[in-house]
Amino acid sequence: MAALVPGIPNASGALKAYAEAAFLTDRKTTAELRTEIGEKIIALDLSFIVVMDDLDRLEPAQAVEIVRLVKSVADFPRFRYILSYDKAVLAHAIQTGLGVTDGAAYLQKIVQISFSLPRPEAFSLRREFISGVKDLYLEVNGNGVGEQLLADLNRVADVYGAALSTPREVKLVINILRFRYAGVRDYVYLPDLCLLQLIRISNAGLYDWIEQYLTERAVVDSGDGSVSEEEQTGLKDALIAHLAHFPPSTARTAYHLRDWISGIAGYDNENITLFSQTGDRERAEMTAHKRLGSGAYWRYYFAFSSPQNVLSPAFFDDLFRQAADPAQQDAMAELLLGKIDSNNVSSRTWFEHILSQLSSAMVATQNAAACEGLVRFFFDYSDTVIQRYHELNVWFAAYDLDLYGVVDRLIQRMCEVNRAATITFLQDICVEGSPGHGLQDMCDISCGKMEWSETDRW
Repeated sequence: MAALVPGIPNASGALKAYAEAAFLTDRKTTAELRTEIGEKIIALDLSFIVVMDDLDRLEPAQAVEIVRLVKSVADFPRFRYILSYDKAVLAHAIQTGLGVTDGAAYLQKIVQISFSLPRPEAFSLRREFISGVKDLYLEVNGNGVGEQLLADLNRVADVYGAALSTPREVKLVINILRFRYAGVRDYVYLPDLCLLQLIRISNAGLYDWIEQYLTERAVVDSGDGSVSEEEQTGLKDALIAHLAHFPPSTARTAYHLRDWISGIAGYDNENITLFSQTGDRERAEMTAHKRLGSGAYWRYYFAFSSPQNVLSPAFFDDLFRQAADPAQQDAMAELLLGKIDSNNVSSRTWFEHILSQLSSAMVATQNAAACEGLVRFFFDYSDTVIQRYHELNVWFAAYDLDLYGVVDRLIQRMCEVNRAATITFLQDICVEGSPGHGLQDMCDISCGKMEWSETDRW
C-alpha cells in the first residue's frame, strides 16, 4: 500500500519482525514436543515392538542412517526395538560409515541389552542339509534315495558340510538345489551337485577353480589342446590357496577333492599333480553314473547344457542299437560316414571323437550283435573312411585313426560272449566283405592279436 498510495509509510519491515517474534514465542522446544508425544502414546495404552532384521546386509551409509534413527527415537515410552544382525559385520559397517575407531563400542552405546543366538551343534546343520536334500529328491523323483546315493551324500556332507555355519546357509544351498536339480536331474548325480553347491556357498573361489579346471581338462581329454607346465603350476597354486579358506578340516586337502574331480593325484597339497591320466574303466563308470568327472556330463553341473566338444551318451546308445539291427545298419553307416567332417568346435572330426569313445570299458558293456554290426561297418567301409580323410588332408595317414584298435576291442568282446560264433563271422566276412587294403590290414591285425587254437587255425 505504501508503494501504491502516496503518504502511507512503509511498515513491512516492522510487521515481519513482529511475526517472527510471535512465532518464536509460541514454538515448543524439542524436549517439550517429545514429552507431549510420549504422553499421547501412554494415553493410547498400546505397546509397539519394532523388528529390524538383516541390518548386517546394509551398506555402511545405510547402516549408519538406521542406527542414528533408532538412537533418536529409542527413548519413546511403550516402544521396543529388536535389531537382528551379525555383530562383527554391522560393527565394521559403522566403523566404515562413521570413520570411528571401534564400531563395536559405538554400537554398544546404542543397544542397551544384547544376546547372541547359540551356535548350532556340530552336526545339526549337516543333518538339516541331508534332510532337505532327501526331501528334494523325493519331490523331484517320486521315490526315496537309495543306499548308495545316501552314502555318497553323507560323505559329501561330512567333508564339505562342516563349512556350513548358519541355518541361513543351509537354506540357501537347498534353495539353489531346488532351482537347479529338477531341470538337470537326468544329467547329474545329486551328491556331486550337492558337493558343488556346498563349495559355492562356503568357498566361492574354489567353485570357480573347479569349473576352470574341468573346462581345461575337457580340452586335454578330447585331444583338442594341452596345458603347459606353467599353466598347471598356476592352477595348482590357486587350488592350494582356495583350499586354505576352509576352516581346519579334511576339506583343506586336495586328497579328498580328487574323489569327485578327476585327474587330481597326490596325498598332500604340496605334492599334488593335475591332469593325470584316467583309466578307461574309471571314465566309463563316471559317464555311466553321470558324475561330475565325466567328460560327457560335467558341464550340466554348471549350466543347463552339455559340453560342446563331445557327443551325448544317448548318441552312442542309438549307435549300438542300430548296429545290432541288420535293417538299420545301412543308416548307421551313412550316419558314421557323415561324421567325417569338422565339428566346428575343435580340430578333430566327430568321427574321430566317436572312435575315441569306443574304449574297452564302453565296448565291454555291449552285446555281441552290436559289436558285430560295427565290425562289419569297419570291414566294409574302412577304405571309404581313409579316402575321405585324404580328401580333407593330403598328408593324412591311416594310422592317425584308431580303426584297428577299435576293431580289435570289438572282436575281443565278441569272443568273450561266443568265441566259436566270432570265428565263423570272421571267416564269412573275410570272404564276403569288400576287398581292399583296409580290410586286409584289419584281418591281419585282428587275427594276429587273437590266441588261436588248432581248431581256430583250421
